Amino acid sequence: MKTKEISRLLAALLVLAFTVATCNAPILAMQTVTQPEYAIGFNIEYFADGAKILIDGAGQRVLLPEGGTAPEGVSYDVEIAGPIERVVALSTTQAGHFAKLNIVEKLKGVATAADRWYIPEIKEAVENGKIVNVADDNEAIMALDPDLVLHGSAARDVERAELLKTAGLTCIQFDDSKEDHYLGRAEWLKFLGAFFDKEEEAEQLVAENKQRVIAVTNQTADIAERPQVLWFYYSSSGVNWNVYTELDYISTLVEAAGGDLLVPTGLSASNVSTAVKVQDEDFLSLILGADVIIFGRSLASYPTATDLTYFNNSAIDFSEAPAFQQGACYVVASDWFQATADVAPIIESLAALLQPEIFSDLSVTKFEKFFLE
Repeated sequence: MKTKEISRLLAALLVLAFTVATCNAPILAMQTVTQPEYAIGFNIEYFADGAKILIDGAGQRVLLPEGGTAPEGVSYDVEIAGPIERVVALSTTQAGHFAKLNIVEKLKGVATAADRWYIPEIKEAVENGKIVNVADDNEAIMALDPDLVLHGSAARDVERAELLKTAGLTCIQFDDSKEDHYLGRAEWLKFLGAFFDKEEEAEQLVAENKQRVIAVTNQTADIAERPQVLWFYYSSSGVNWNVYTELDYISTLVEAAGGDLLVPTGLSASNVSTAVKVQDEDFLSLILGADVIIFGRSLASYPTATDLTYFNNSAIDFSEAPAFQQGACYVVASDWFQATADVAPIIESLAALLQPEIFSDLSVTKFEKFFLE
C-alpha cells in the first residue's frame, strides 16, 4: 500500500474513533457567559434550554432551571426551581435595585424601618405593611418564607446568612457595595434582573446611565484645573476622622465629575483600605488643603446637624477651613445609600458641584449644602 493511501486510512480511522467517542460521551448544554463590563462581583451563565446559573459575590453557583430540569453535566451549589415571588433584602442598596426594575412587589422584607427609607414606593410599602421590617430578627425572616434572601459581605451579614441557610433558606451574597467603579455598582441591576427574567430592562437602564455619564466625562476628561475633594465620615468613638481613599469607588465618581480625591498619602493612618482613620493633626491639614469637603453619610443619624461645625472637636474647627468659608461643603443626599444603581444623577450632580461653569445646565440633586450661609 502506498504511503499516501496509508495516511488517508489512518486519518479515516481517527475520524471514526472520534465520532464513536463523541457519541458515547455526555453532551453538555451549550452555554454563553455574560461577563459584566465593569462589575467584578458576579457572573451569569446562560444555557441553550433557557436555564441560567448566577454566580454571586461569594462564588456560589445558583441554578435557575427552565422547565424544572438542570442542564446535563453542569455543576451548581443551590437550585431555585420555581418562580421567585418572595424576597428579603438586608441592604438598602439592594432594595433600591428593586425599585429601579419596578419589582417592589417581589420584596417582602427589609432590615430598615419606614422612617429611614427615602425611595417613595418602598417607604410606602413598609408603612403599609406590604414589606416587613425584619430588623435583626431571623425568626421574622423565616416567617415570611422567602424564596431567597439577599445579603452583603460584612461579617455579621455572612454569619446571619449562614444561620438562615441552616433553617433551609436560600441566601445570595449581593455585593454591589464592594464594587470599585460607579458603573460596576449599576451593573448589579443585571444580576438582580436575571432572577426575574428582566435582563432586557436591566440592560436598558445601565445603558441609559452609561450614556448620561459619558456625556459628562467627555467634558471632564481634559480639565486641567481640578478641585481637591476631601470626602470623609465621622466616628464618635476612637479616631473621629475616616477619609476615603483611591481604593473606594468614590474616587471614580470624583474623577468622572472633574475633581481629584484628596487622599491621606503618607499620613499616620491606622489602616489601609477604602477609607483610612486619620488623626486630628493630619486631618486638619486635609481640611485646610481641600477645595471641596463632602460628608459621606446621610444626616438621618444626625438630625440636629446644620453644618460641618457640628463635628468640631478640641483640635478641629471646620469654620477655619477655606472650603467652609467659601461655601463649598456638602453632605450626601438622604437616598445616597438607597439609589446607587442610578449613577447618572450622582455624576451629574457632582459635576455641577465641582465644575459649575462647565455644567451650568445641571442641578445638584444628590448633595445638600452643609455650611453656614
